[in-house]
Amino acid sequence: GFDTRPEDELDLRALLGTLLDHKRPIIGITAACFVLALVYVLIATPVYQANAMVQVEQSPTLPGLTAVAEAVGASNPESTDALSILTAESVLKPAVDNLDLNIVVGNYQIPVLGSLIARAYTPSAPGEVAKPWLGLAGYNWGGSHLDVNRLDVPDDLLGKKMTLVAGKDGAYALWLDSSIPFVNGKLLLHGTVGQAVKGSGVTMLGGSLQANPGMRFHITRNYEMTTIHRLQKAINAKQASQGANVIELSYDSDNPQNAV
Repeated sequence: GFDTRPEDELDLRALLGTLLDHKRPIIGITAACFVLALVYVLIATPVYQANAMVQVEQSPTLPGLTAVAEAVGASNPESTDALSILTAESVLKPAVDNLDLNIVVGNYQIPVLGSLIARAYTPSAPGEVAKPWLGLAGYNWGGSHLDVNRLDVPDDLLGKKMTLVAGKDGAYALWLDSSIPFVNGKLLLHGTVGQAVKGSGVTMLGGSLQANPGMRFHITRNYEMTTIHRLQKAINAKQASQGANVIELSYDSDNPQNAV
């Protein structure tokens, strides 16, 4: 007889045969995607999130007006105003100043695997740092930490990248990065943790330093408005629900100390 199957009917046997004929490339591609995803999870910088809830006091309203507003989906005017106030420059500026958020500090790390190696290190005692691999003391292998309490720079150094090189017993040197790779920039000052020092128009007070001698840290003193605008973009503020007088706040950062 005649083949009465519709022309567009799926032939499962033919499909299975095609898959079996190409099983090796299919398995290879699947395995490669799995390995790439695993590598990304291991080396990706973790992001920390801080959450808070703010209750806004409501002004007196006419009886039944609130229920009507909720029924028609109207937003709470007090909460709407509070959303703008919470991320306003006048509110964020004191936080930026009190927490020294204008000062950005980071570790020099080996590309790709450096972050994973540093996170995997567990110190056996407080303040202990990992020994450098292969004599590469300029990179963070785990446990390195720098806290800067004060960093005042001339206007021409605002937003410029600098490098702090750790010495022995809390000593350090601060350099202005060169525009030419692998070439030392300008030496700005020498200092010791816990002492305010000045040099080249820069005033610096290091709060704490845990690092192998030779370890390097990225340092930038940003413009205040740059920091405030970055915070305004990073802070997510929204009403808990339509018409509610509760505001949910969340802030994401790759620095766990900032996301507290």
